[in-house]
Amino acid sequence: MFDPGLFTGLADTVASKHVDPAAIPNSLFHYTDGNGLMGILGREASIRFSDVLFVNDGSEIFYGIQLFDSVLEDFLQGKSDRDKRFAHKVSEVIREHWKSHRAVIFCLSEENNLLNQWRDYGKGVVSYSIEIDVPSFVRAADCSFRTILFKMIYDRQKQTEILLDLISNLYNMMSKLYDDNFIETDDDETILSFSCALQINWLLYRFKNPAFVAEREWRFMSDISRMPPEGIKHFKDSGLGVVPYYEWRLSDKTAKLPVKSVIVGPSPFAQVSHFALDIFLESMGYKIPSDFSTIPIRR
Repeated sequence: MFDPGLFTGLADTVASKHVDPAAIPNSLFHYTDGNGLMGILGREASIRFSDVLFVNDGSEIFYGIQLFDSVLEDFLQGKSDRDKRFAHKVSEVIREHWKSHRAVIFCLSEENNLLNQWRDYGKGVVSYSIEIDVPSFVRAADCSFRTILFKMIYDRQKQTEILLDLISNLYNMMSKLYDDNFIETDDDETILSFSCALQINWLLYRFKNPAFVAEREWRFMSDISRMPPEGIKHFKDSGLGVVPYYEWRLSDKTAKLPVKSVIVGPSPFAQVSHFALDIFLESMGYKIPSDFSTIPIRR
């Protein structure tokens, strides 16, 4: 039997070859409403990670799976019956296990004061853009759960290139395991297919439909299976009804979250909302800059 940990981190390694790690910015911006603002900067001092199944792009998971199907079909041209049978088994596992191994995410944008984000988060409410100190967030070790940070990939050609790289790596490793007689039983093959599926799923979460490119999104991400027991007991109302979320906190309850500034989104009463924001920030002990957007936007 082979070691299932053999593939651990392969998706991250492959993705890192195609993304410059030095390009990670010092600041990223989280758009939210008043409840989100109070959760992050209020007494809760928590950042809500969303279940990827319930984010604004409802096709997100299925977009990645459809891309995988297309790339896999091309890759299997000329491969053996054994290879095709195993690949289809991996594809089935991806579809069966995404519910228990899906990602939890905290979404940010490269841009502050971005019109399309205000439109998404300012529907009938006052919205805010919170500037996150990225290096401080990344360095936080004593916290609820560990995360990784990456930039979303929207270009389909680049997505295909990276996915093909991962599939090729997995195929080469799988072939060697078969050739060296490490895969001897159906159980061995099941474990192998599950290990491959986990890496593919982990990579697919970095891909997003090109229609959303204007968001210029980055994500902090973790896996639902890594959540502490107390982390799955939080729910909120949304356009989809009651949905779960997962709280990321610093263990030091007196510490402030790594926030650098806040601006109020466009509205007819933005100046008044800005004044109220300053009162809130002062009461929470945050001595950070604030402002309001002057972008004209129709309600």
